[in-house]
Amino acid sequence: MLTDDQIREALHEMLIDVLAVDAEELTPHARFFEDLDGESIDLLELSFRCEQRFRTKVEFQHLLTGVPLETDSDGRLTDAAYDSLRAQLPFLATDDLRNYARIDDLRQLMTVKNLFRCLRHVLRSAGKAESVAITPPANARVTGA
Repeated sequence: MLTDDQIREALHEMLIDVLAVDAEELTPHARFFEDLDGESIDLLELSFRCEQRFRTKVEFQHLLTGVPLETDSDGRLTDAAYDSLRAQLPFLATDDLRNYARIDDLRQLMTVKNLFRCLRHVLRSAGKAESVAITPPANARVTGA
């Protein structure tokens, strides 16, 4: 069984390799697209590497696109949309969701912390990770791989 530290370390190694970033850039709140300059193809590559490493399908590229979301007449997410996100993506911090009013804003949820939470969730569901989680403080920094 993999520990949180082992999952986090493996994810960080893969992110460093796929995105060609320094370890210091991988803060928990670093956003995949905006801060780390990741692209959709990089998410596919990360998913592929996770599948190779853990022998479990991890589809980061479908993380937010696979959830049908309802919007109001102004294009803002409805309460039903937030409920759907919480139900289908239980590893996301629900307190963060209200900061994202529109579907396009949800890309910002692709942080290092949420990628880790997603990967841990998938591995736990597959019986490959410990079920007791110890999440580091939000201000924790990643050291070299």
